[in-house]
Amino acid sequence: MISIVLAEEGFSPPDTPRLFATTRHHRVFLAWDNVAEASIDSVTGYADFEGYRIYRSTDFGETWGGPNQRLYDYEGNFVGWKPYAQFDLTEEEDEDFCLYGSDCGNNDPKRGIEISGPDPVNPRFSLGENIGLEYTYIDSHVTDGVQYTYSVVSYDMGLRTFDVEFVWDAGDSTWIADTTWSPSNPDHFVGPDSLNGKPNPTLGYPSLECSMGSSQDDLNFVTVIPGYYASNVSFPSEEEIESFFIRQESTIGTGGISYIIVDRDSLSSSIFRFEIQADLGSTAGEGMACEDPVVYVYEITDSASQSPTDFDYSFGTDTLSDFQIDSLLDLPGATEVGSEIFIPKYRSITNVNRDSDILDGIRFRFDNIQDFIPEDQSALVDTVIWSADSSTIDAMKGVLTYFNSASFNRRLNFDYKIELFSAPTDSTSSQFCSSFFSRVPMRVSNITTGRQVVLKHLDQGYSFPPPLSAEGFGDCEWTRNEPLVFQGDTLVIDSVLTPVSTFTLKTDFDLEVLLPGLKDWSTSDNYIEGDMVQQRIMAWEAIEANSGVEPYSFIDNDGDGVNDSPWKPYYPWSDGEYLIVKMKKFFTDGDAWVVDMSEFGKSHEVTKDDLDLIRVVPNPYIVHSAYNEKVGSRLLRFSRLPNECRILIYTITGELVTSLEYSDPYEGNLWWNLRTGRNQDGPEVAPGLYIYIVEADDLQHVGKFAIVR
Repeated sequence: MISIVLAEEGFSPPDTPRLFATTRHHRVFLAWDNVAEASIDSVTGYADFEGYRIYRSTDFGETWGGPNQRLYDYEGNFVGWKPYAQFDLTEEEDEDFCLYGSDCGNNDPKRGIEISGPDPVNPRFSLGENIGLEYTYIDSHVTDGVQYTYSVVSYDMGLRTFDVEFVWDAGDSTWIADTTWSPSNPDHFVGPDSLNGKPNPTLGYPSLECSMGSSQDDLNFVTVIPGYYASNVSFPSEEEIESFFIRQESTIGTGGISYIIVDRDSLSSSIFRFEIQADLGSTAGEGMACEDPVVYVYEITDSASQSPTDFDYSFGTDTLSDFQIDSLLDLPGATEVGSEIFIPKYRSITNVNRDSDILDGIRFRFDNIQDFIPEDQSALVDTVIWSADSSTIDAMKGVLTYFNSASFNRRLNFDYKIELFSAPTDSTSSQFCSSFFSRVPMRVSNITTGRQVVLKHLDQGYSFPPPLSAEGFGDCEWTRNEPLVFQGDTLVIDSVLTPVSTFTLKTDFDLEVLLPGLKDWSTSDNYIEGDMVQQRIMAWEAIEANSGVEPYSFIDNDGDGVNDSPWKPYYPWSDGEYLIVKMKKFFTDGDAWVVDMSEFGKSHEVTKDDLDLIRVVPNPYIVHSAYNEKVGSRLLRFSRLPNECRILIYTITGELVTSLEYSDPYEGNLWWNLRTGRNQDGPEVAPGLYIYIVEADDLQHVGKFAIVR
């Protein structure tokens, strides 16, 4: 007999996340913590968290959307709102979610099922689409000067119970009910037999979300007004991130770094070192430890010495094995002094490709380059630097691909130099060539290792797979579009120099563009030195007079295996030209950046250019503008102000209307209620034209605005 636990009421929603919000021009940045993910239901004892919903309001939470965002049940009753955005656990995260709490081992019970789509007990609400959790959200669909209210709620998966399947028992000639319980409910809890006055046949319970809040006193409820920062205050944009996250000299990885300001009041003047800790893969070359990268952050005394300011632990080396000592010293910032190893106090430890916890008012994220080989195996090239004539650059079309998935998995954090020659120079092994080697007009070096790369020429002609009649097939000459395999890219693997195949290079060029009007080779023509012809896919130059000799012929007059043809292939480059191919690179153990937090929101001396940015919005001011007004509360906004200034407002005849003192460490927006008097508590001003003067330091900015009834 299966025992069940009846739980008709008392189910609890997850804990309420704490929401932070900051703004800038046409942006609202939201960030929240993850405390809800450790929530335990008060009835079942299950960890039933599932995701987060974001709601947005333009009337301080009286409504959370327009008519299309309202949700109604099947009888037409209003039951809630569609979220503005939603994030939930992925399928894998759902299945592996610890059933009785976040601190569990491999053998402890897991949820065992994925949760997505409509709530089976309350189908008007979606449980998500397995898109993964986020802890930040950037709302770019906002207007400066308009008030927005946001709530971020956590929600659970609800209670799943059982499915009943009727199976025919031929022996007893009857149907037998076969009950299968959800693996997410091993203790067999059931809910009430009715919900909202309607039968509840599965005895499940709907998903619950925490309260949306009703004021800014609530953890997950914020109201903000987007607008410009103060004109003399700077925060790094996406394009300027490298000027704040200062890349250290030995850093290899080229992945992305981003951040958002979560709490401007918590910004500090600390200096931090961000350092990657990663493992060495079994097939990685040159010690490129790129697996499972984690970002460690610790505070340092200065950007020169980069000594940690605080230490959490110390270990005496006398009692440690060599392996233990090496492991400790491998930790970021670890320092050995005498017979002790000191471990810094880590302010943040965050996996790459994940948002960090809040660090002194910011939340950062390191995103690695993609960790799977592209479908077409194209190499992840960052930049190509040419040292060649522009005509050469315009003519060439190159494609670099990974040799195979195994080469990609070696984490090839290398750059290459490809030298170009006007005639075939280096001999390489060759496939499809009868002499088994060819000469090619290129030489490749691995710049990172300092070693020349041995090439293999696939003499397959212009197209692949190569039919025997393909143009260029088996002619023992490199011709355009034939692959060159980086077959001998010699790397140190397990302390041994090992030649491995890493990339394949194809190079093509357009003869019609380079040599317009080029004539085909003819058996009946006589050619002199310097004549140019086309045969099949290549152009050829006569290096001596000849007649009737095919340019594609392989002629070995002296038996040395070298082509003695009176023709040489034409290449659209000159001796000495080259290109540098810089690859995108995985974050690697020891990569580091230094960040001076005092640079975030740093103010500079006000300049005339700063004051020229000031705007009055709306201008002209028309009663009942879009700026959150109510009768008796007119609002006009001075935007892009410096963070410390005074505003004097005059009538057109020079009478002082009011003066406004402004001081804010970061914001550049001041609201005026259109009232006179020192405290703006006098009568409203009359319609007309007004002059304003902004004074900051020893500078002034004069402007005007109009008020229209």
